Amino acid sequence: MQVDFGELRVKNTDGKFIKIYAIAFVLSHSRYKYVEWQETPFTTRDVLRCHENAFEYYEGITEEIV
Repeated sequence: MQVDFGELRVKNTDGKFIKIYAIAFVLSHSRYKYVEWQETPFTTRDVLRCHENAFEYYEGITEEIV
């Protein structure tokens, strides 16, 4: 599984630009994807929670995380 972070500027419902942050998980063989977005930068606690959510979504834990 490959894990990457990203950020994007988008308009909110008030028409103002805000920055949102993403963490994306991609399984190497099947290319299945799982992404979580949030309005604040990721903390270590956020990253661990997102990994656990991704494992639950994939119904298992990968052998290797890159």
